[in-house]
Amino acid sequence: MLTCLQPFEAAAEDAMTFSFESKDFRKYGLGLYQVIHAKGSITGGTADNLRMFAKENNIMPGGAIYFESDGALLSEGVKLGRVIRDLGLDTYIGSIDPKEAGYCLSACTLAYLGGVSRFMNDAAIYSVQRFYRRAGNNQEFDLAASQVFAAEITDFMKDMGVNPNLFQFMLLPGNATLVRIDKNTLVGLKAVNDGIFDERWEIALNEQVPYLLGTVVNNRGTHKLTFMCNQQNHTLRGTGFLENGDPQWVLENYAYTKGLFISKAEVEMNTEVKAEQNYAELLFVISPDLAQRLMTAPTLGIYFQPYNIPFPVGFKIRQTDESMLLMQHYFNNCFAGKRE
Repeated sequence: MLTCLQPFEAAAEDAMTFSFESKDFRKYGLGLYQVIHAKGSITGGTADNLRMFAKENNIMPGGAIYFESDGALLSEGVKLGRVIRDLGLDTYIGSIDPKEAGYCLSACTLAYLGGVSRFMNDAAIYSVQRFYRRAGNNQEFDLAASQVFAAEITDFMKDMGVNPNLFQFMLLPGNATLVRIDKNTLVGLKAVNDGIFDERWEIALNEQVPYLLGTVVNNRGTHKLTFMCNQQNHTLRGTGFLENGDPQWVLENYAYTKGLFISKAEVEMNTEVKAEQNYAELLFVISPDLAQRLMTAPTLGIYFQPYNIPFPVGFKIRQTDESMLLMQHYFNNCFAGKRE
């Protein structure tokens, strides 16, 4: 039977505090980046405090909130998550520095789900709190009330676009108060989305000619990778399409170097670029050696790197086992005639 979790009481001095910084990336074409740092326990009134803090600092949708919290009140975590969604904020665990792991525990894990885009580095700690019933007549919890609260949590998860099976980790047997969940599991449950709302691989047709198409919809638009085989000479060409409101500006200001993301590597390509409609395009020829790298890469994408600016613009599309097999089949069939 489901029973209710008794949250620990956080001391007033441990209550969550908010601090704010703004990073102006407009000269790079990336807008104004607003960052909230949320540290401490989630106690009664935390959700209202965040709403007031955001209003006082004129924080706009698309801003980010970085959590470093041991949680506390689960019900307040749900409220805080809904405020974050109302404000249109993205959520992160830890600090802006990706080398710092950070942690989000107990009620924090629920608040985190409120982010429109939800990011987490591999080393970050995301640990949910178990439901249990303490022994002793004075510490028994109302079963009906606990079931109502469990329904509230799963409804909240559904509203945030998260697989409610995440709640099952709160029901796992064991003596430990917290259950840590790794990033890959959280991605599978859509608790972590890395700003990606949809991605897929498929065989499409261009004038009855089949080609391989990868599409990702993220917080910056709809981006595509295409791979097309020339059946006459058995060669492969690829094109990356980065959606942007001013693609010509991207090419003029960002294409100092450009290339492919292959897993965590950046592979520079001295190749053609062009602007068409709302897309900055990178065109490249695929050699058999490059094809081997592409077919086994967990993520693929393109980038444009400006001169003397620390970060590129681009996108990545994750691969699944099924999409890797699809790519291998398409590539191998294309090169097969050339080898004969």
